[in-house]
Amino acid sequence: MSDPAPNGAVRWLGHATALVELGGARFLTDPVLSRYVGMVVRRLAPAPPHVRELAPLDGVLVSHAHYDHLDLPSVRAIRRASGERVPPAVVLPGYADLVTKAGYPDVRTLAWYESTVLPCGARVTAIPAAHFGGRAPWRRRTGYGGFVIEHAGHTVMFAGDTGACDRYAEVGERFAIDVALLPIGAYSPPPFRRVHMAPEDALDGLVQLEARYLVPIHHATFRLSAEPMGAPARRLEKHARRRGLGARVALLRPGERFAIPPRAAS
Repeated sequence: MSDPAPNGAVRWLGHATALVELGGARFLTDPVLSRYVGMVVRRLAPAPPHVRELAPLDGVLVSHAHYDHLDLPSVRAIRRASGERVPPAVVLPGYADLVTKAGYPDVRTLAWYESTVLPCGARVTAIPAAHFGGRAPWRRRTGYGGFVIEHAGHTVMFAGDTGACDRYAEVGERFAIDVALLPIGAYSPPPFRRVHMAPEDALDGLVQLEARYLVPIHHATFRLSAEPMGAPARRLEKHARRRGLGARVALLRPGERFAIPPRAAS
């Protein structure tokens, strides 16, 4: 692992899994480190780092209970690698018991716009999303959303899984976001776009949130929809250039790290 960046960093590990480093604290989003999700969908991207490379963690954030975002083998592996320092987990309503049963003694459930302060001092706030919850076969209704992490003077927003969200302008008014992790894949066929962003929607989200930078997630890892695997990234680059937003988009390959540039002096 690289040395911490002075202004923080985001390392994308594939799909919606990212390692967020702020002020020496480390947070993992939607941990999916397995070769398969749901036992049938195979990882097509390079393997993520071994779980021991990710520990120690200061928080694990899980946006919803779908198998490609809450992978219990990965969650249990993180707990084992953490030894006696099991990180707190932050979830939306309805699936805290799954994480608790995976061995996490500190599981915090947040509704939209509720916040918690973790032992490292970071504040985590749940935010809205345009998606749906649930976990087959026994669960029908569970919460969903994203999170904003504020720590050491920096703010990172993790969208989880979402379509175009009409509440992002509201989120942008509440937080000064340095980096927004927004999904760009699984938008085809067209009905999928109600719950998954296309690249153009992610760019709209970047503008609505007034975030400084966009790190795309939820693409190039698992085949979950009809568009070709490389299409979301190409489409994002094309539309970002057309809209003059290219300098604000950090398109990473799985495993790459984006160091957050310092804010301009006011």
